[in-house]
Amino acid sequence: MDKDVWESWTQLEETKAFFAWLQFAREETKEAWARGGYTAETAEKAAIANAAAIGGLRVIDSILNKDFIDE
Repeated sequence: MDKDVWESWTQLEETKAFFAWLQFAREETKEAWARGGYTAETAEKAAIANAAAIGGLRVIDSILNKDFIDE
């Protein structure tokens, strides 16, 4: 993808809506954690739930922080 295509894509309303949804999902995950949403009946299950949430947030952040790279 060249820079012009990248810049055009980032300006599409659909792309902006997708990024807005990702930001919403990121904040909802953080709020769920703050409300205790990733606790469980055992430490192992809680660790798995927390690890999954952290992984999801890392994916979201990596998408939101992407920029055009000219290689």
